[in-house]
Amino acid sequence: AFDIVEDIKLNPPIQLKYINIKQILAMPFKNQDAKWFNPLDIDELKHEQCVADEVVLVDKLDRYKIKGYQEDIYYPAKMQKRNEWMIDNCDILIAVWDGSRGGTCNCVKYCKKQNKEIIRINPSNLSEVSIC
Repeated sequence: AFDIVEDIKLNPPIQLKYINIKQILAMPFKNQDAKWFNPLDIDELKHEQCVADEVVLVDKLDRYKIKGYQEDIYYPAKMQKRNEWMIDNCDILIAVWDGSRGGTCNCVKYCKKQNKEIIRINPSNLSEVSIC
């Protein structure tokens, strides 16, 4: 999704030429890539940090801090807090989700609790799009 928005910003279709679209990178914590092994993933994150209009380090925000855990380092619940920040700061969620359990499932559940619109794209069948 980040790459698609970057492309739209660089080459906007006529109908989006005057829309102010932003790339906001929500990171659960500063050193998110500290334990990553794939150099391509690390390079991609660094690129996103450079071109994003805004980088939000969610674990530094009072509302999303987890008491008793240090900022800037991994803790599993920080991933959910990042998801909550994204939902709290969006109007519509576009979720590419196959229905399985995990982080995206938790994100969709939180979004439903917030009564926000969800557009779900099934990655197994890209023609299957539903609005929840």
